Amino acid sequence: METKEFQEIVISQLRALTEGQARIESRLENVENRLEKVESRLENVESRLENVENRLENVENRLEKVEKEVKEIRTEINYVWNDVKKIDDRLTRQENETYVLQRMVKK
Repeated sequence: METKEFQEIVISQLRALTEGQARIESRLENVENRLEKVESRLENVESRLENVENRLENVENRLEKVEKEVKEIRTEINYVWNDVKKIDDRLTRQENETYVLQRMVKK
């Protein structure tokens, strides 16, 4: 093989390697672009997740307040119910006394 042929073969292979490298670099650039998009989307998802977590924490805090208020209301209802029962007992006693008195007056 002559030097000129050898040079042409080397130059041809060098061109093929250069073209292959350019294709690989182009693909790598596409992969990097896609990766940037994925990272951006991931940041968006993380931000939205933080928002959801904050809202959930808010809901949990509000639920705790509601549960506490319900407990207080139940306690108050018990007191009111006890008062109603006392009033009912007094009324029943008064009705009985009134009945007895009416009977005594009729006699």
